[in-house]
Amino acid sequence: MKKPIAIASDHAALKLKRELMKHFDEVGVEYVDYGTHEEKSCNYPDYAEKLCTAIYEGKNDLGIL
Repeated sequence: MKKPIAIASDHAALKLKRELMKHFDEVGVEYVDYGTHEEKSCNYPDYAEKLCTAIYEGKNDLGIL
């Protein structure tokens, strides 16, 4: 069984991440969004850690940061 792709970004890449999610929705690719979900300034490593932890724990096989 294929696992969903993990995706995450900081505030600077939020617009691009939303475009990627839109594309994934259109072509039927499953994904899990680990944040951020708002344009307020945030720390990239916080979201990188969430994504990497999910891959390490086996929840996802692949990730896009």
